[in-house]
Amino acid sequence: MKDTEFSCHKSPLIAVRNLSIHRGSSRILHKINWAIQAGEHWVILGPNGSGKTSLLAALTGYLFPSSGEISVLGETFGESDWRDLRRHIGIVSSAVRDRIKDSENVLDAVISGKEAVINTWESSTPSERPPQDPDSR
Repeated sequence: MKDTEFSCHKSPLIAVRNLSIHRGSSRILHKINWAIQAGEHWVILGPNGSGKTSLLAALTGYLFPSSGEISVLGETFGESDWRDLRRHIGIVSSAVRDRIKDSENVLDAVISGKEAVINTWESSTPSERPPQDPDSR
């Protein structure tokens, strides 16, 4: 995947078509249709248990939908390697926090986003860490 593939994108950045998520007999999301265009900013609001976290987890490829189609930056879930795609997505969600080990420090958790992983396997390098301010000690 190349950055240039995303910069000239005219189709929606995110397209969700008839997305449904079921777990057991529980229907979490049912036939959701949604598109996000370049330059738009969205907030997902709703009561506990309404499917917000499940929707975000599906959009980032961490939760497999029961049916429907998800495309992000022109790549369709199930047809592309979303590990590479995650490097181009910024998301803030409690769904991500729930996947981070309690032993992970905040800076390493943030730096791990550079590689689109959750939970680092090795410590960050000095070049990835901010310089220490001698007056802050």
